[in-house]
Amino acid sequence: MKYKMLAAIAVVAAITLTACSKKGPSYAKYIPKTSGYVVAFDVKSMMTKLAEDSLTMDNMISVLNEDSTDESGKALAMWEKFKDAGLDFENKVLVALPELDMKGGFSVQLVAGLKDAAKLEKFVSELPNAPKPVKEGDISLVTEGELALGWNKDAVMIMVSTSTPNYGMLDVTDSNAVAEVPGADKAKGNIKKFFNLKEEESIASVKAFNELMQETADMAVYTSSESAAGAGNPYMAFMPKVGELLKGVYSTSIINFEADKISISGASYVGPKLAELLKKYAGPVADKSLLERYPSANLGAVAAFSFKPEVFPAVLKETGLDALANMATAESGTNFEEIGKAFKGDFAVIFSDFEVKQMDAGKDALSSMSWQPAGKLVVAARIGDKAAFDKLLGLAEKQQMLVRQGNRIVPAAEVGAQGIYAGIEGDLLVISNDSAIYAGYASGKAGAKLAEPVAANMSNQSMLFYINTPGILKAIPENLVDSSDVYTRNILVRSKEVFGEIWFNSTNFDGKKVDSKGEVKVSGGKNSLSALVKYLMYIAEQVKAKDKADEAMINAMIEQVNPPAEAAPNE
Repeated sequence: MKYKMLAAIAVVAAITLTACSKKGPSYAKYIPKTSGYVVAFDVKSMMTKLAEDSLTMDNMISVLNEDSTDESGKALAMWEKFKDAGLDFENKVLVALPELDMKGGFSVQLVAGLKDAAKLEKFVSELPNAPKPVKEGDISLVTEGELALGWNKDAVMIMVSTSTPNYGMLDVTDSNAVAEVPGADKAKGNIKKFFNLKEEESIASVKAFNELMQETADMAVYTSSESAAGAGNPYMAFMPKVGELLKGVYSTSIINFEADKISISGASYVGPKLAELLKKYAGPVADKSLLERYPSANLGAVAAFSFKPEVFPAVLKETGLDALANMATAESGTNFEEIGKAFKGDFAVIFSDFEVKQMDAGKDALSSMSWQPAGKLVVAARIGDKAAFDKLLGLAEKQQMLVRQGNRIVPAAEVGAQGIYAGIEGDLLVISNDSAIYAGYASGKAGAKLAEPVAANMSNQSMLFYINTPGILKAIPENLVDSSDVYTRNILVRSKEVFGEIWFNSTNFDGKKVDSKGEVKVSGGKNSLSALVKYLMYIAEQVKAKDKADEAMINAMIEQVNPPAEAAPNE
């Protein structure tokens, strides 16, 4: 348990305490190149932002503990010792998912710099019931459960690995049965392996990762298809062309906690084969008119995107899976090329008028009332090749999946029923769950007033996603919560005060990459990080108060059933 506490403190350190570096940390060489995800935390920057709202480890740890000041004191004492345990808190802390395990289980790797190995060993040795570190060459190792802690002269590594069970999955690389690998052995083995990586095997050899490390960011995220496309995935033996297409695919993201918002920007890169396809089938920008004709201003969420559907059969052909895919559609009388032609590639999903209705649960006077969320929805797609589209509808009719009634389309099982409204309006396929919304959208006359983030961040973008978080939260009534549960109501009220609008967008492929950016509005602090931490601390306080109230209520009920015995009268 003490080492699990150490791991928890290290993770807290990873999100609250390291300085920004202009160069990639040298100990990145201990993270494998095949990692699917690597996150770098600039903890000193984040710590400074927390301090702007007087948030320290003292008050954060105290709110996470129970009412016992003794436990809080122990945790704080542990933190004080850990801060002086020789770790390098003047550089980034890296967290990675280092390998793909297709047989189950997972591993998480945390790597930080180490200034004084002797101090760390002293810290570990002073933990209660601490085992003596085992030396493996220049590496020192201690393990507990599925956690292993290792260090050498310049870095410390924590590995958490779950057991890898043998689910009987086909392993094309080994004809022998795979025995279960205990998590502790796996974690220990990974530490030894990763501390001995060759330079070309590590993430430090990846130019894109090193460039990302030079960016100013509270959090920098690197993702790669390397593990999915590599030898660690036995299924790639069946689909070698898929692996070739995935090679060289990676993305970088930068996250900064600013005043009243979390800002996110990123770029996605592809290898030469996929780049050739994306260039050939470069899509248009998202069609704003699909949103502007929506007949309600009370928007809850919006997604609009455009692409050339022909890219999908082209990718299938490139990977050699086109024959298999067309076999699956042959019985219906079509193929993926025809499906790709049926739509132009302009799509929109609009959700509005969200509410939580109080419903009568039944006719029985004793039955309780229930709550049900509701809203209005439109899905719109611009039709491409009319002949291909009509053929798809004809095939669906033939298989009794739908019925055409003029320009209207009705699911066969729902003929005459209410709830689904679909039809062809000019060159649009429109589907809605509300007849009035369908009619208004079909007319194209009553347009919605697009929210500022939608209008401002949609131009020349291939995709836009927007959530009106304040509107959705406002529609949740406070009396939804039981009148006796003031704590859950308090959390709901605070949530409405803290969270604002969310939007993301992305560009088309420019021959090298796809750029993206977004924002998450957060209020209630000097900056978005302190606002989030204060919000989580508030939730912890409310949960503790609720638990205490529930315990008092249960004790009172027990006393009513079994009242304490009265003292015998004095004789």
